[in-house]
Amino acid sequence: MNIAGINASFVVFPSESTIDISARSIGDINVQVILEKLGGGGNKNQAGAQIREKTQKDVVRDLLTAIDAYLEDNSMPEPDQDK
Repeated sequence: MNIAGINASFVVFPSESTIDISARSIGDINVQVILEKLGGGGNKNQAGAQIREKTQKDVVRDLLTAIDAYLEDNSMPEPDQDK
């Protein structure tokens, strides 16, 4: 993950009986804190979650809500578009 302006990535995918989330960060965003809100865990740079009894669409909605809450709580500065 080395794309300008991207500090974290989240992959949401169906597994056998769960919807799984895999998250990675380059350090500016604590993905563990975000995924703990969804019942997952990990560490600051790598985290995951397995969600049961929800659709993939519902999990994505919940993830976006958790990301928004994290960004509000941590007042992330806007990336400099000139770099």
